[in-house]
Amino acid sequence: MKITTTLALVPLALVMSAANAASFDCSQAKTPVEHAICSDPKLSASDTQLQSAYEAAVAAMPAEARPAIRAGQRDWLGYRNACAQPTQGYSLQRCLTERIDARIQTLQDDAGKRKSYATIQAITSFIPEQPATAAQMLRQYPDNALGQAWLAYIGLHYPAGGVTAKEVSSALRHAEAGVDSTDHDDQAWTEYTDKKQPRATAVYYLLRLLMRENPDPGLITCAHAFIFRNDLKNASAAFGGINGSTRDAGAPYCEPLNGLFWLTSWRTMDSAFSGPIDLALEHAGTMSRGVLANMKLDAVHMSIAPQSYGTATNIAKIDAAVQTMKQWHEEPAWSRADRDKAIATIPAAIRETKNWAIRNYGLAPDDAQRAAQGIVGVYLESWIRFIRDPEDG
Repeated sequence: MKITTTLALVPLALVMSAANAASFDCSQAKTPVEHAICSDPKLSASDTQLQSAYEAAVAAMPAEARPAIRAGQRDWLGYRNACAQPTQGYSLQRCLTERIDARIQTLQDDAGKRKSYATIQAITSFIPEQPATAAQMLRQYPDNALGQAWLAYIGLHYPAGGVTAKEVSSALRHAEAGVDSTDHDDQAWTEYTDKKQPRATAVYYLLRLLMRENPDPGLITCAHAFIFRNDLKNASAAFGGINGSTRDAGAPYCEPLNGLFWLTSWRTMDSAFSGPIDLALEHAGTMSRGVLANMKLDAVHMSIAPQSYGTATNIAKIDAAVQTMKQWHEEPAWSRADRDKAIATIPAAIRETKNWAIRNYGLAPDDAQRAAQGIVGVYLESWIRFIRDPEDG
């Protein structure tokens, strides 16, 4: 949640001397992050290495997945750029070094030892647009349980994918074999094996189990986001806090899209809430993991369908949250300064989220304004409720 320190001014001559060291033209550097990379030879070299690792990972993946991979890299750049936000005791250089090095390792693994996982994730990303192509490629991975679960999913949800009923049954058997026996007491397994559950719905629970057991390649931001777009009710039921325990940690195995929560105002809001949230987590039981999974799922949905949040009920939650924060009596758990900061950040969060919704989803200004207000309202209400009782889902 907490990231960086104040950036000192970078001498122009130093920037120019590194003009060709980074993956971009340092003579055109504009942002604090770009100046920091150009002024530090080690960071410049790492940035160049990162570009090479990214190009190698893209080349190793199916051509059909490359738009999603590029989108995932753009999301990561938003994560990298968040290093520019001051945080006491954590320098910009340290933040950039850690994040760039971690990304290099991720991309190298995806093109190497973790290539099979990364390839399945890449194939998954173009199921909605090219189900038949995705199915054909998944057939090449008969021993990959997650890949077989996705093949069954195509057969159950995309008739145009050309996956027969016989193939679905076979793929499900192979996928089931990949579920660890220790997960047979997981609620997801109970739901999946419930004979009353339609297979088209049950497959979500199987996918959840296998995503938890397979490392996230991190190449694409939420490659399976489309299941929430297509079938929000059933997919959310499978990927939320269904266990009320540490088994829910990591769910829904999906990060919000298009960098919504890396906007400056959201990082400021995050820092205003971080103290009481950390304290609540210290005293929370395992049920809080299920609550967090549901909240993260809500954040994913905000980034997928922002317009659905622009209701009068959600917008009204802003005023209710402001009143609650003004009347808060539980200091020092949540200082007055942090509450005031959260309140003061609301207009910027609405403004930035509105512009984000217009830019990424083409919403009309009025619709984007309502969506932004609703998202802020739900965010505030959810975190205030969590601070008060982290096990109240």
